[in-house]
Amino acid sequence: MQDYYRKRAPVYDASMQYDCTEVLPKHEPIVEHLAARLANRSILEIACGPGFWTGFLARSAREILATDFNESTLEEARKKELPSNVILRQADAYALPDFHRRFDACFAGDWFCHVPISKRRNFLEGLHARLAPGSLVIFCDQLPHEGSMAAGADSEGNNIQIRTLEDGSTYRVIKNFPTRGELENLLSRYATEAKVIHHADSRRYTVEYQLIGNRT
Repeated sequence: MQDYYRKRAPVYDASMQYDCTEVLPKHEPIVEHLAARLANRSILEIACGPGFWTGFLARSAREILATDFNESTLEEARKKELPSNVILRQADAYALPDFHRRFDACFAGDWFCHVPISKRRNFLEGLHARLAPGSLVIFCDQLPHEGSMAAGADSEGNNIQIRTLEDGSTYRVIKNFPTRGELENLLSRYATEAKVIHHADSRRYTVEYQLIGNRT
């Protein structure tokens, strides 16, 4: 996964059609929703990639610490000349460093879908340790479409996709599409309610919850 996104970084925006003027308007409703929900927050962003979502959220956020495992993706983000309230930092989402502070919000776009089922709770508990109780957490991922489930599942039930890069290299990538019930059940120990919203125009969903404490 890390190697795949490291190599994909220079073409990521184009491959997602984030540079397409005809596609961008479809994302406006979800961008407005995220910006409103995360306004005036100190946000810890996980797996920021080249910073597509970061740039939009920075318009209303108090500050964003945007992290990614790969320096190659952070280099692409730096080319965007993001606002001064954004700090980019290399970090492993499964072993987040001590930032010597706690944030009051977290955002991750197109990340949670890649977390293996067996690592979900460890990831969440490591993340929550970097957040203050009452923090707002929002994950934004893609809804399934035709061909999403074509490659089948691995031994623990993760959906596997076969992806090919421009150099011809092929990767098996975890891309899960958890149901509303699965998300609500997983997050019930950390929040009183997990709210799942489908954003049809952008073929995405958001799941958001307010952290009630760093419970294990």
